[in-house]
Amino acid sequence: MFKPASSGWRYYVITEKKDSLWYREAFYVPEKSMAMTGWYKDKDCKIAEGNITWFYPNKNPKSSINYKNGKEEGMALRFHENGMMSDSGTYTNGHRVGISLGWDQDGNPLDSTNFDGKGNGVEVRWHDNGVVFYAGRITNDTTRINRWTYFHKNGKQMATVDYANGKVIKCSCLDEAGRQLDESLCTEKEAYFPGEEARWKVFLQRNLDANIPVKNRAPEGTYTVIVQFVVDKEGKITDIKPLTQFGFGLEEEVMRILKKSPPWIPAIQFGRNVKAYRKQPVTFVVAKS
Repeated sequence: MFKPASSGWRYYVITEKKDSLWYREAFYVPEKSMAMTGWYKDKDCKIAEGNITWFYPNKNPKSSINYKNGKEEGMALRFHENGMMSDSGTYTNGHRVGISLGWDQDGNPLDSTNFDGKGNGVEVRWHDNGVVFYAGRITNDTTRINRWTYFHKNGKQMATVDYANGKVIKCSCLDEAGRQLDESLCTEKEAYFPGEEARWKVFLQRNLDANIPVKNRAPEGTYTVIVQFVVDKEGKITDIKPLTQFGFGLEEEVMRILKKSPPWIPAIQFGRNVKAYRKQPVTFVVAKS
């Protein structure tokens, strides 16, 4: 996953052979902190063998997963950025087996799965008030099949969706009072900027100060800033958060223009507006003077 760069480095990577395996460490350059450690069978580090641990830029663990011959084997733990565990599961030959649990950032139960170790299982997810949100069957580890049932927070049925090889073949949805909604409203839609992607690019280009890194004396190089944000149920951009930390005012500049954004068209699920997470990459280039 790491690619060589001549400037604007995001990671600094060290790979060395130890006994019969290869050991790799990677560091976040801007944050000067550990990004990952792990063991591999090959010099190119494509076949994991042993534990691979990733960290967030704030130094909290992101994941700790054991591998055998490139496939997940044994315990796998994943974490939220605040340090709270997000997922705990067990694998055999790359497939989930047994019961796995998931939690939100506050430590509340979020979902649970039960797999047979051959890619087949069931998944249940809850609303934050403890009411079941949805339940259904999975094959090939991630592919939804058969009928999934969704519920509103008040416990009433929200939708039934029939899947075949992960694709929706039939959907029926109801409002919180139990009234049947038009079938066309069952189609899920992602949040989008009025005028779609082309108009969003125009907005970014018109408002971005591309000279920010030069003004702040950033070294020559290419810097791809990534900022996460939420489009809420009203279409407003909220919860803006940088995922990179290059400095030199780069993240602040992207956050500034996101705060200026006009309202978006919110995401729709089963006839109701829902919040949606988005990530915005912006690349700054500092050329030789």
